[in-house]
Amino acid sequence: MFHFGVRSFCRHQGSRRLVGSATARSSGSSPSLSSPAFVTDAARRGPEPGFRQTSSAARPPNEIYPTNGPYLNYSMLYFDSIAFLLSNKLGIPAYIGGDGNCGKTPAHVAAHFNLSLRGASALLVTLCRMNVVQIKEDSDESVDDIVYDLTPAAVKFLADNKSKSFFGTFAETLTTNFITPDALLECARPQEKKDIMSEHLEQNDDEVANNARHFMNHMNSQSYCCAESLPDALGLRDLSEPKTLLDVGGGSAIYTIEAVKSNPNLSGVVFELENIKPLTEEFVEEAGLSDRISVCPGDFFTEDFPKKMNYVLLSNILHDWPDETNLELIEKSYNCLEPGGQVI
Repeated sequence: MFHFGVRSFCRHQGSRRLVGSATARSSGSSPSLSSPAFVTDAARRGPEPGFRQTSSAARPPNEIYPTNGPYLNYSMLYFDSIAFLLSNKLGIPAYIGGDGNCGKTPAHVAAHFNLSLRGASALLVTLCRMNVVQIKEDSDESVDDIVYDLTPAAVKFLADNKSKSFFGTFAETLTTNFITPDALLECARPQEKKDIMSEHLEQNDDEVANNARHFMNHMNSQSYCCAESLPDALGLRDLSEPKTLLDVGGGSAIYTIEAVKSNPNLSGVVFELENIKPLTEEFVEEAGLSDRISVCPGDFFTEDFPKKMNYVLLSNILHDWPDETNLELIEKSYNCLEPGGQVI
């Protein structure tokens, strides 16, 4: 997949930047414009606007004819996705960011992960284009001598799997559950609608705990930035009197944790399934907020919500169910609010 030869360079504000790899195998041959790297790089510039037909008198001179360029670009973006997901699966961002993010060459990456030098260099080229890594020390001799380090965003989201902001769990779930066309087709077939947590609960106790915990970490990866911004979006930092937030189907309680941390006047209740309650409590305890966040067991489809709430949060809930179900959930949310409360 990464069996590339000739590299192509461009100048950007006086600094040389690696922009793609060609499929030509001899150093003296010209890069192919249909190679994955060139097509992917073209995709970064946006969809093709089409071309103007002017040579045929039979057609209006100003008529615009579409091309298959956009669909080609979408197909070739698969290369970028695979490179990104593979790098996370191998742990390349964590490796490059280790030792204080001091930088690694393709040779370092190749040796550490048992890759060919060409394969490691092509991966780093792609990750550089995707703002995962950046050039720390350029080289006029060879692209294989370039030293890369992580971008600030990659340091925050991809380097440390112990961090609350770690995004790698979300990427890992895509590679293990959702990435194949067959898996997508299976999900699209007519079948009884089940949420992923219900499917986990049909397994044995150990599988339930492991899968549910992994799913919670997956959702944390997806939700971290939104949860971090929730207190400012709702003005929670300005609360001057006690308020309570109800997090319906809150899982790991990431939203409740970030909200409660923002103001000592705010407490939280997570409404979660009985079997999931101990796992939710693990996350709350780890955050040191067991005295301010409680977990109330219940099924939000069949049971009423706890009363006297000032905020009811429905995060990653309403997108997944039919309108009649969502209306019932919103009505139950409204009914448990104190006067002046909000459904979020």
